[in-house]
Amino acid sequence: MNLFFNLQIQSTAMPIKLKLLLPLLGFLFSLSLNGQSDIKEEPVITYNISYGPQLPAGDLANRFGWNSSIGMDVEYISSSNWIFGVGGYFMFGNNVKENTIEFLYSPDTLLYAETGEPAFIGLRERGFYAGAHIGKLIPIQSKRARTGLRLILGSGLLQHKIRVQEDATVFVGQIAGDYKKGYDRLTNGLAFNQQIGWQYMSRNNRINFFIALEATEAFTQNRRSWNIDQMAVDTESRLDMLFGLRINWILPVFEPGTGDSDYY
Repeated sequence: MNLFFNLQIQSTAMPIKLKLLLPLLGFLFSLSLNGQSDIKEEPVITYNISYGPQLPAGDLANRFGWNSSIGMDVEYISSSNWIFGVGGYFMFGNNVKENTIEFLYSPDTLLYAETGEPAFIGLRERGFYAGAHIGKLIPIQSKRARTGLRLILGSGLLQHKIRVQEDATVFVGQIAGDYKKGYDRLTNGLAFNQQIGWQYMSRNNRINFFIALEATEAFTQNRRSWNIDQMAVDTESRLDMLFGLRINWILPVFEPGTGDSDYY
């Protein structure tokens, strides 16, 4: 009781962003106490390969639409089903709402190369999230200690930009070389990631996966010194958010001396 009281007092000095995570941590801990399995499994290291669609929200929704992401995580799952991991995902898409090169278009809505030929320039979304996470696997059935509810909290870096994809057949000087950086809106900052999902690991170790709902919130800022199209420096703080579904294929690697496939 005293420990909880002390944590509450100390939390008043924390940034409001961290305060929002404390109820989630308390919820995760309480569930872990009620979700103990009747049997213990050996610790295991897993490589998780994932894919997921994502919907931007907050300030990010003004720049991009739906995107896809491909990720990889390395996790250590303890005998008591605590999860410690590092990893992230690469995100990409074609739905760019903020056209940073529109002012270069001619009245006929075309962009012309140095030779006078039309240039077909594409805008793409590119970015990534990378960080570390901690979580808990809560078995639903006592004899399946590695199948059940997964709760994950993580923190790291979110970065995104607009990729200006040049026309390989012609040369457009306004977007060549370092000039391209003036249009890409390179943005990054501290991010928090949460997942809640279902994990299944078979006893014969052949089918191992988990599916999770995922949210990422990031406190970001433009990192370019100058936006050419705006003729200004962007110093505004942003709240970029992503919500999506993540499907993970698990490749387990047992610790030395514990590789009996009967465990799963």
